[in-house]
Amino acid sequence: MINGRRNKKEDFVAKMNEKAQDLRLRSLHFVEPTGIDEKNVGTARDIARLLKYALANDKIYNTLQISEYYAQPLDQKPRRIWTTDWLLSKWVPNKFGDFTIAGKTGFIDGSKYNFAVRIENGSKRAIRTVVLGADTVEARFSEARDLATWAFEHYAWPGDSGYDKLAQ
Repeated sequence: MINGRRNKKEDFVAKMNEKAQDLRLRSLHFVEPTGIDEKNVGTARDIARLLKYALANDKIYNTLQISEYYAQPLDQKPRRIWTTDWLLSKWVPNKFGDFTIAGKTGFIDGSKYNFAVRIENGSKRAIRTVVLGADTVEARFSEARDLATWAFEHYAWPGDSGYDKLAQ
């Protein structure tokens, strides 16, 4: 606070916390807006729900599907920028098609490597997977890939062949 008043950053964080409560994401609590403070917390369930709300915004969804980008700083050569999502870039091999992956990475010393992702399969079925506390950069992606692959291979959605027999 400055002279008894909150600054813009504090106001923004307060709005983030209000929005989390409005969305009924009760476990989410923010202390700063970047996501790099250990005091920013939330359960995997609420993070998956937050991802769902964020991806409903076309700008966010489309941005998270860009695997590489060339930035042109003034008076400099273009610079290639890669996504931090190794599933999207295929740096971690996977069988998911292009434009079916939209995820957000994170790292904090106390929680290690984290990843929240929405993956869609060839049948247009989508799941959200959250990996928290992976020991390595690559592990967060391979764990998310393996969880999604298992779910797509073992889960039956309403309307799928054989679903009616399972639902009885």
